[in-house]
Amino acid sequence: MNIQQSVTTCFRKYATFHGRASRSEYWWFVLILVPITVVVYIVNEIAWVIIILPLFLPYIAVSFRRLHDMGRSGWWYWMPVAVGTFGDILTWRYGATVALTNSLLTLSSLAIMVYWLVSPGDAEANRFGEPPVPVEN
Repeated sequence: MNIQQSVTTCFRKYATFHGRASRSEYWWFVLILVPITVVVYIVNEIAWVIIILPLFLPYIAVSFRRLHDMGRSGWWYWMPVAVGTFGDILTWRYGATVALTNSLLTLSSLAIMVYWLVSPGDAEANRFGEPPVPVEN
């Protein structure tokens, strides 16, 4: 899948959380999304909010589909958010004594997520459907 196909597919499946997405579909979309949002944020924060709102849902959807490609539930996408939020609550409650642990756990969960997102998907059908791209031997 090339960059144009990826962006087209992600917007065509704007809020589709079922099915599977290939690594190329996910990473080409991210390659377009990140620079655009960073540049717009640098230029104008209000414009960034206007730009990020319509891009947020297709990004979450393609992330869910990417996790489905490996046979994982899309809800795992929220793991770093949940770990970081829980750690922030503990830091607020217990102070700086848990702050380092919070940071390490949050970074670890982000590392796990990135590892999953760069890993190849299942070559055969899984509970989320057929492979998004025919597997070449």
